[in-house]
Amino acid sequence: MSAAIAAELGEELRGHWSEFDPLQNAAGAPARRAVAAALPTLTAVSRTSLFAGTLMKGDQNDEKRLFPQHPCWNGAPAAVFHKDDLRSPDTGSPFSTALTDALADGHTHVAVVLNTVDDRLAKEQKLGDGTWEAKEIGGLEPLLRAARANDMTVLLTSDHGHVVERRSSKLDVTGAAVGSARHRNPGGPVTPAEIELAGPRVVWPEPGSQIIALRDHDTRYTALKAGYHGGATLAEFAIPLLALLPFGAEPPTGWRELGDPAPSWWVEDAAKAIGADAGAMPDTSVTRPRRKQTTKAAPPVSEGAISLFGEDAVALAAPQEPASPAAEPVTVPASAAAEDAAAALVERLMATELYQAQLDLLARKPRDKAVLPKALAALVEAGTLPMTALAERAGHPATRAPGFAATLAQLLNYDGAQILEILPDNRTLRLHRAQLIEQFGL
Repeated sequence: MSAAIAAELGEELRGHWSEFDPLQNAAGAPARRAVAAALPTLTAVSRTSLFAGTLMKGDQNDEKRLFPQHPCWNGAPAAVFHKDDLRSPDTGSPFSTALTDALADGHTHVAVVLNTVDDRLAKEQKLGDGTWEAKEIGGLEPLLRAARANDMTVLLTSDHGHVVERRSSKLDVTGAAVGSARHRNPGGPVTPAEIELAGPRVVWPEPGSQIIALRDHDTRYTALKAGYHGGATLAEFAIPLLALLPFGAEPPTGWRELGDPAPSWWVEDAAKAIGADAGAMPDTSVTRPRRKQTTKAAPPVSEGAISLFGEDAVALAAPQEPASPAAEPVTVPASAAAEDAAAALVERLMATELYQAQLDLLARKPRDKAVLPKALAALVEAGTLPMTALAERAGHPATRAPGFAATLAQLLNYDGAQILEILPDNRTLRLHRAQLIEQFGL
C-alpha cells in the first residue's frame, strides 16, 4: 500500500472512525505518520521485519512464529492471519473460525494480511487511475465492521509501497543477477537511475548485504506490469500508517486525535480566503537551491517517521543524479507561516466590536481567557477539526467538547451566518474562513 492509497482510504474512513497520531511525546501538532521499510522493499524482507519487530528476511511461518513473541504484547495472545487463513468454512461468515474467535475474544492482538494491492501489481491491473475505496480492498470492510463492533483499535499499514507503471523503460544490466523488478546484485557500472545501498537495514540476501536499487520511478529490470517494488524511491520506502478508533472510544495513552489532514487551500472557501488574507502572511519562505551532483543521503522519510528498529545507518553511494533538467528554485512556505497567519487573523477578529458584542452575549464564558484564542487559531489554521481535537488544542476538557463547540458556534454565527458548521456526524467542526472575514469585516 502506498501513501497515496492510504490517503484515499483515510479520507473515506474518517466518516466512521476517529484518526489519531499514535506517536507519543511528539512535538508539534498531531500528524499522520510514516514508517521506514526494510531494504530491498520486498515482502520477504519488509513484511517479515514488520511482524517480527526486527530486521530480517523470512516467510509466513516466521511471521506466525515471531509476531506473538514480541514484547509489546505484554504476554497477551497475538496472531497473524494470511490470505489462506481468511477463507470461511461456510457462506454464513466472512472469516475463518480462528479469525472470528480471535476478533471476538477481547484479548488477542490480530494482524491480518490483505493482498489486494500486491495482486493488482502482479496481474497488471491499473493502479494509478481513479480513487481507492475500502470496498476495493478484499476483506477490509468486514474486518472494520468487526473491529468497530468489538471496540478495537485499528492500525492500517503496509510492508512497503510501490511505483505505478507509467510508460517506464527497461534497464538492461550485465554481470549482475536481478533480484526483483527494482533491485539487483552489485556488479557492473551503477547507472544514474540506480543507487548502491549497504548497511544494517539491507537484509537481502543476508543481513548486512549490499544491493543496487532503482531510485528513478520510471525504470525497471523485468517485464512490464502494473507496478513494481523493491527499489529505493520514497513511494516504495515510506510506509503509510493510519491509526483509527471507533467514535467515542478511549484512546491509548499519548495518542492525539487528528484534524482534517487536507491543507487549508483544499477547501474552496479557504482558497478564496487566502487572497483576502494575504496581507497577514509573514514573509517566512525559504528557497531551495538547484540540485548538485553529490553523494546521496539515505532515502527520505516523512518528518516524524516512526523507527521500528532503531537508528540504523545506511551507507549510500551514487555516481550522479538521474539525467533530468536542473530543478528551478522552489519557494516553500515555512511551517510557522500558517500559524502566524492564523494568529494574526484571530488577533484582528478579537479586536472588532462585533466580536466583543458576541462575547458579551455568551452565557458560559471559559474561565481561562486563553482558551478561545487558541481554539479560534486552531480552527483558522486547520479549517476542519473534530470537537475533541479542537478542545485538546485549546486546553479545554475533551469531555466537554460538544458544549465548547456550541459556545464557539454562538460566538461566531452572527445574524444567521453559518461561519462555524457542525458537520452531519455531530462531532466535527468546519470553519468557513472566507465568511468569517466578510462577516466580521476583516
